[in-house]
Amino acid sequence: MRVNCHIPPVSDHTSLLAGFDIGLKDLISVAGVPMQCGSGVMEGYIPNSDATVTTRLRRAGATITAKTTLDEFAGGGRGRTFQGLVRNPRDENRIAGGSSGGSGAAVAAGLVDIALGTDTGGSARKPAAFCGLVGLKPTYGLVPLTGVIENTYTLDHVGPIARDIMDAATVLEAIAGKDEADPASMTAAGADEYYVGGYVDVIRSPPPLNDVQLGVATQGLTDDIDPTVAKRTKAAVDTLREAGASITEIEIPYLDQVKQLKDTISYTELAAFWRDRGMPVRRGGIVDPFGQVGFARRAEAANRELNDFYRSRLLAGAQLATVHGGRHYTRARAAQNTVRLK
Repeated sequence: MRVNCHIPPVSDHTSLLAGFDIGLKDLISVAGVPMQCGSGVMEGYIPNSDATVTTRLRRAGATITAKTTLDEFAGGGRGRTFQGLVRNPRDENRIAGGSSGGSGAAVAAGLVDIALGTDTGGSARKPAAFCGLVGLKPTYGLVPLTGVIENTYTLDHVGPIARDIMDAATVLEAIAGKDEADPASMTAAGADEYYVGGYVDVIRSPPPLNDVQLGVATQGLTDDIDPTVAKRTKAAVDTLREAGASITEIEIPYLDQVKQLKDTISYTELAAFWRDRGMPVRRGGIVDPFGQVGFARRAEAANRELNDFYRSRLLAGAQLATVHGGRHYTRARAAQNTVRLK
């Protein structure tokens, strides 16, 4: 389930990604190419401008050859689209994961060399894991969100899904960096002390393992985990230790409460985005008015077209924002600073 296209590099491109065919999750704008966001609601919408990451890929020599499907508006983790489930190309009786399931499936099937996904709560990393690939969730603000349909702005990320670490690093090299149209990008990557780039060089010349200190979170490695996964995780840690890495077991404070915080923030912001019809009330920055109006018109007419799962998230967010006066959201945002690792 993808839209094929052929958007070549710009004429003065660099050679960083020359020869690479790239797929983009279908909530990342490509001018002139239909974008449905995994939903029948967006039927007929065609962006008139590129997302910042699209522009940067083309400047790096990449060719955009596919828009990949996703859970409706990236609101889920099972690959639920209006056309059905996204199947795993390695075993069609299994799913490819979500919400960036189409990106994971396209790379695993060899339809594209690399794909971009988005990740709010695992949406790029899960499909990568399900499909035997590398999935990366970059630091918040490192990769601009300009031209990407919002899910939860304060938690959204764009990152690569690739066959190996080098490909993932190469794509990150191309798309990372400040963007004046995205306030989160300017707060993070736009800061003078924030280091951007060098990812490919690090992969080519990694530090010796004797100089590497790794923290391994022990929570979750004994409960509610497949024995095979636990065994392989332990074997990987043991291999690193035997090769010279310094391994320290750590516990992440408040980990058992993080999902509740994430859901409270995510659902409330999602409901606000739909309530405001995509207006950049909280985000600020520069937003394409054509895209905002296009979403607003379709959101107004959506009614019952949205699937039950996604609609339930919107209703939960509306409940948090209205019935509870937004106090749970306010507390969850404040708690972020407590649970965030320093």
